[in-house]
Amino acid sequence: MTAASGPKKGASQHKKRVLKHADFKKIVGKFWSAMTDNGALEAVSFSLYFIVHARISKTLEPNFTEAEAKEVAEEDFKSDTQGKGFMRKSQLKHSLYELAMVWAQSQHDAASGTPEQIVFFLTELFGNIGEVLIVEGKRLVELKHLTEVQEVKAEMATNFRKKFRPRDEAKLKLLAAEEAAEAQRQRRLAAQARRRERTLSLAERLAAEALGAAHQLLSLGSNACVYSSCSCRPQRSGGSRCPSSTRT
Repeated sequence: MTAASGPKKGASQHKKRVLKHADFKKIVGKFWSAMTDNGALEAVSFSLYFIVHARISKTLEPNFTEAEAKEVAEEDFKSDTQGKGFMRKSQLKHSLYELAMVWAQSQHDAASGTPEQIVFFLTELFGNIGEVLIVEGKRLVELKHLTEVQEVKAEMATNFRKKFRPRDEAKLKLLAAEEAAEAQRQRRLAAQARRRERTLSLAERLAAEALGAAHQLLSLGSNACVYSSCSCRPQRSGGSRCPSSTRT
């Protein structure tokens, strides 16, 4: 639908996850029913495509004119259908995904393009251009007349942010708290490491001093008397004499 307005390449895994989302399939089904007279057709030409495209453009463009909308629609139709001249449902879902991703990214900090955000945007978008009626027990999609479609881009942005920003802010606060706790933990570990280094250094110094003292004592002990009863007396000659060493 407006794939030409946004990047065609993206995170393929993210896109696959969105395309398989049950609620995404449901809202795509509503757009497809609106294009195909409630499923009466397997493919649509540009004229049917433009009926829906024009209403989407009027919803999102403040300065909407039908002539400009048709010019943009022709470019988008060619891009969406790869120039084949008709659109199938499989192509529509890719187109709506691209449109929703462009919208989500335009909301900056309020969105990241989750499946829930994409479905919310497309649901609000469809609510502005069409409605589901119950006729004889059957659910039928009916488009609003183009004159009834309002430009509600700002209102949609407000609703979008109200729904998703608090959740994102809560996540950011939680992330900030976790980062602060991790930083505190790292500081605590660093302080413990420094204390261990100081303790080891002190222990090594004390051990070295003790070993030195022990060596000194051993050195002194080798020249001292080994008997507790030994009583050395200084001799006038200037030496000391140990009785145990006297000759018998």
